[in-house]
Amino acid sequence: MKFIARSREPRDRSRGQVLVLFAGAALVLFAMMAVVIDVSWLWVNTLKVQRAADAAALAGVVWLPGDKTTAGSTARMEAAKNGYTDLSGGVTITAVPATSNNRRLNVSVSAPVGTFFMKAIGISQVTVTRDAHAEFVLPVPMGSPENYYGVFGLVRGLTTTAGTASAPGAQTNLPDANLKGPLTACVSGAANCFQADGSALNPRGFWATMNTEGAENVNGDAHQPYYDTRTGKVSPPCATDSTRACYDPLNYYNYAIEMPPGSTNGSVYIYDPVFCAVANNKGTGDRWFSGTAGVSTVFELYNTNNQIYNNNVPPQTLLATSQTAGALGTALFNRISASDTTMGGPALGSGMSQCRTLTTGSYSDSRDYHNKWWRLYSGLTGGAEGTIYRLHTTTTEPAFPAQQKGTDGESSFAVYAAATGGTPRVYGLGAMQMFTPLSASGGTTASEFYLAQIDREHAGKSVEIMLWDPGDTNPLSAYVQIERPSTTTGVWTPATDMSYTAIKGTNDSDAVNCNVTTPIGPVSQITTATPTSKFNGCWVTINVPIPSGYTAPQDGWWKIKYTMNGTGTSNDVTTWKVAIRGNPVHLTLP
Repeated sequence: MKFIARSREPRDRSRGQVLVLFAGAALVLFAMMAVVIDVSWLWVNTLKVQRAADAAALAGVVWLPGDKTTAGSTARMEAAKNGYTDLSGGVTITAVPATSNNRRLNVSVSAPVGTFFMKAIGISQVTVTRDAHAEFVLPVPMGSPENYYGVFGLVRGLTTTAGTASAPGAQTNLPDANLKGPLTACVSGAANCFQADGSALNPRGFWATMNTEGAENVNGDAHQPYYDTRTGKVSPPCATDSTRACYDPLNYYNYAIEMPPGSTNGSVYIYDPVFCAVANNKGTGDRWFSGTAGVSTVFELYNTNNQIYNNNVPPQTLLATSQTAGALGTALFNRISASDTTMGGPALGSGMSQCRTLTTGSYSDSRDYHNKWWRLYSGLTGGAEGTIYRLHTTTTEPAFPAQQKGTDGESSFAVYAAATGGTPRVYGLGAMQMFTPLSASGGTTASEFYLAQIDREHAGKSVEIMLWDPGDTNPLSAYVQIERPSTTTGVWTPATDMSYTAIKGTNDSDAVNCNVTTPIGPVSQITTATPTSKFNGCWVTINVPIPSGYTAPQDGWWKIKYTMNGTGTSNDVTTWKVAIRGNPVHLTLP
């Protein structure tokens, strides 16, 4: 057999081609891997820069609008915690308030990112810049657009020692260790109250109030009473059950004393800070629901240091307290068992003392501030950007938190602030409790109150209004409306598109079964009493849309309107909360 040898040249040639193709493909593959590695590295670092910017914006914005400098420095410190220090290693950080919204902080973080394979083409690093925008929604101001809060109007039934009606301004020259001059409350026959400069305080139809630690939450106070019922059912703390009335004397109730930029010599006064039992239609309405155990009222003033949502010390700073301040020593208004018999208070007995207003002389103790102004503090300033101070009011003694569990009553008061170089504002901080007389004379009578200030940047959002225990208006029937401000001065328009739910908030046997879990609406009003209360011991949560074209006319103040039908007079105590729905500190789109 004969074998014929074949040439190897074609196979060798093809093998050489494969080698060339493989080498070329490998170069392309390595180039693609280089691009992927560098792009991935840049992407990872871009995320890190974005997270640092987000964290910086959220950390700094809580200092707005009052402290732009600290807002910026806090933002930069937070970025440094995340690995990006301003003006170090090529990093630059800017943090400035938005020109259109002084509660929004714009943060930009720029940082160099080194490359790996891009160095081969002369690109050793790439600068990455990422922006973040955070907004701080402050607690909604409530109850007052003025420099005072809780002024009902006339101090009903005020009499002298002899029992005759006081003339207007009769209290002006009464002995007062802290306050001289014409700052008085309204008295029978007077048209208005008067400020230190003699100008009038407009009556607003309610007193600020707080129930005692030993009261029941169905009395209208959601947070000060320790009990659901005084037979031993304890109101749970807010941390464990926020859907109910809850005992929380540390965080309720608070009032803002807002000093405008450039203002100095600011002072805070409390009207009728001491408990002095009267008839519930007299004076500010101090009264026992049962018993005559001594009542404590505590007033504390803090500099918030622009940490509005953090009530701890620090960051807030305690400036003054009725527990340690005042000419008469410590615990100025603690454990007072006193009655003004000239104003319908109970007859003296069981250790009670008289506390009627004296025209001459003094008691030389805290009873001298019954139906009078007491200065809590002076020396407040507004600084360059304005300053918010917090007035905390409670009936639980800080040093003896269980002492007041045996008291069952209610103490009402008013707050006033004055300053040089600007007019302060005084308002409820996100929550308030009010005591108001409501009346109707054989027909229909309406009572309107300032509810909350809603700024224009909230256009398109919604307002959540929570009313605790509304409608205790027996013998009168009543319904409630929420009113938006109109562009016509002095005119408010009832919202016709609100909806509401209700939930029973206490185990008290007097509470009604009011659970309404499916929203009812849209409605223009809510019937709260028929005249029997429909919501005794209940939270009523109302949702009201803010129109997309809302411009906050009349400074953005909304109102709440009670309309009563029937004959007679009732007294209602209600806790109100108002908030803009959503997280108060949050990132926003540009």
